[in-house]
Amino acid sequence: MTSATDSPETPRFAMPFSGQTLPVFDMLHGQRRLQRLLNACGSSQRLVILTHNDPDPDALASAWALQTLLNARLNRNPSIVYGGIIGRAENRALVSSLDIQLTQVDKINWSDADAIALIDTQVGASNHARPPDLPVVAVFDHHQLRRAPQRARYRDVRPCYGATSTILTEYLVAAELQPHSQLATALFYGIKTDTRGLARDAGDCDAWAYMILLALMDPKLLAKIEQARVPRSYFKAFNDTLARTVLYDRVALASLGQMERPDMAAEMADILARLEGTDWVICWGRYNSHVVMAVRTQVPEANAARMVRQVVGEMGGTGGHAHMAGGRIRYDNDPERVEDELRKRFLRELNVAAATAQPLIT
Repeated sequence: MTSATDSPETPRFAMPFSGQTLPVFDMLHGQRRLQRLLNACGSSQRLVILTHNDPDPDALASAWALQTLLNARLNRNPSIVYGGIIGRAENRALVSSLDIQLTQVDKINWSDADAIALIDTQVGASNHARPPDLPVVAVFDHHQLRRAPQRARYRDVRPCYGATSTILTEYLVAAELQPHSQLATALFYGIKTDTRGLARDAGDCDAWAYMILLALMDPKLLAKIEQARVPRSYFKAFNDTLARTVLYDRVALASLGQMERPDMAAEMADILARLEGTDWVICWGRYNSHVVMAVRTQVPEANAARMVRQVVGEMGGTGGHAHMAGGRIRYDNDPERVEDELRKRFLRELNVAAATAQPLIT
């Protein structure tokens, strides 16, 4: 197996830009990575690109970029496959407006595939629908590196990056493939959403890719995606979330009950994160026999991913970054027990177990 993390990332930035500095891409280093990727994928004639379940814009854009790259350099046209659903209105608008061709995992015949490339997830993660018997030839991700018994032939995992879209933008540059306006828009939006416009967990490389893509993307398409219309049920869920939010000092906790889609917890957490005087936001709801949770924090020195991992422990799977994280726990026939235990653990972990509970809306 080759890994793009084998050589340490050292500062290689020296381009003045409006009085500041942005990275200058190391073309030689990027082309070496590109060649290792092509070598790893070259023998796979029926490769499938698999995102994490319920893919977000970063996963969708990165998968599309990898498909474009492999098509141009290896004459392959791998399918982009996802598990779960694409539920958030902006995510659905991304797919429809940019005409990204996707296949739901239940509609693919895995016997027609000979290998998998994982996008925005890893072999050891629990948030994808990879058949265990299919080899993984490539992994691209920006979450913490996971150790797993089975490893990928090629792996590029960079936790210091704010988005996987940044990583794939580097590969397009290394291949001297200028993305068309639709792909550039998708990659730009992937970076923008995962880093909150470069304000969250973003580095110099994310800023570099952001500026490159800004010149190539279609602002009208971006506006259409960002201003996607939402159904009436969204406003009911929003109203229910406000009614169910309880404050414990500087912690806001919302139990949403049954959700129409699994990413509703994350969407509501993003909204509540704007609440004045709040350092931590925790939202969870029930979907498909799981309690699905999302955590956001404004605390600079915090590590949301580590905190959620400590809280969930053996109960389920987790993932995330310093300021945003999530997890899933299967509840079988007793969701109330799982949610009560989660509430106790979160409040204890954040040192607000003795705080007086106050409803957000009185």
